[in-house]
Amino acid sequence: MPMDEPALIVGRERRPRAMLSPAFASITQLALIVLYPGYLTFKTLEHDRKKPDAARGWCVYWVVASAWMTMIPALDRAFDARVRLYRECKVAFSIYLWHPRWQGALYVYDGFLAPFLIARESVVDDALARTFETVGAVVGEASARASACVRRAVNDALATATEAQLAAQSGACAASGRADRIRRRAD
Repeated sequence: MPMDEPALIVGRERRPRAMLSPAFASITQLALIVLYPGYLTFKTLEHDRKKPDAARGWCVYWVVASAWMTMIPALDRAFDARVRLYRECKVAFSIYLWHPRWQGALYVYDGFLAPFLIARESVVDDALARTFETVGAVVGEASARASACVRRAVNDALATATEAQLAAQSGACAASGRADRIRRRAD
């Protein structure tokens, strides 16, 4: 390794430093994958309503971006400490996906992601159906228990309030009876 390249020493090996810190790379990724393309999607939806290809392009982008964002943590664990300029490559790939000159999302979708998903569509649909069924049952059971708990709490609160009101009324009646007796004696 040439002497003019900065390096990190990890164990006994020298590793090249990345130009971007992990925090800066994450913020840049967020801006380049979500914020700026989100704004461009908004502009397309609001100003290019008569261009369905532009809307399809952004739909394709968001499918690819969601797959990319899902893969990033695993890629980080595998390559961040091992591949020189890995973070910079992630930023460049994020730009490649949405940039109008390259429209990389269309290439990734048509060449890799769509064939992958089409081959597994029925498996994914079955897994999602089972998941929704299980989640629905769990949520239904939990909401029934929560409803019963709230019902008991409301009934207890109403019973306590009724008892307090009855006690206050009987105390008021007793007090007014004493006041009447004192007035009669004074007369």
